[in-house]
Amino acid sequence: MDPATRRDELLRAIEAAFDGVAREEGVTLNEAEVIDAYGTQAERKAARLKDSDRRWQEVPPAEVERHADVLPFLDPKGWRYYLPAFMAWTLLHYPTTESLAVDSTIYTLDPGDAPELKARALERYKTLSGNQAAAVCRFLRFMCDVAGEDFCDALIARRALAYWGRFCT
Repeated sequence: MDPATRRDELLRAIEAAFDGVAREEGVTLNEAEVIDAYGTQAERKAARLKDSDRRWQEVPPAEVERHADVLPFLDPKGWRYYLPAFMAWTLLHYPTTESLAVDSTIYTLDPGDAPELKARALERYKTLSGNQAAAVCRFLRFMCDVAGEDFCDALIARRALAYWGRFCT
């Protein structure tokens, strides 16, 4: 199957797996930016009001790119909510972009080795259903297969598959 067809199929799988995921009271993109900058509770509250989306599918692509570096500052609920938006954005824009959103999406899926960071990553990963975890696995495999060795983060994607690989069917 050609890469464009695989990508489109994967986008549909992500849509289906994450359909209905609500942000609930999870941290928003603008709020995460304030957290990163050590902002106050008042600043967080004001920033949160800027994010009016009610479904992850409503997150504007420009917001994904603008907030490419905030994934580490999202709580598990916010992370689960925004992850499909970041994966879809990456699939639609790689390889024609040099945005940090691609790197950030790959790195957030690698639990890493540092005990504290790994524990935080695993806490997030546990929020995903089996179908969602399978979509993540397929996303990582796609990025490795399509991008190959030219993909600067292929090593990280392959390392992330050490965790996510068990969810692929």
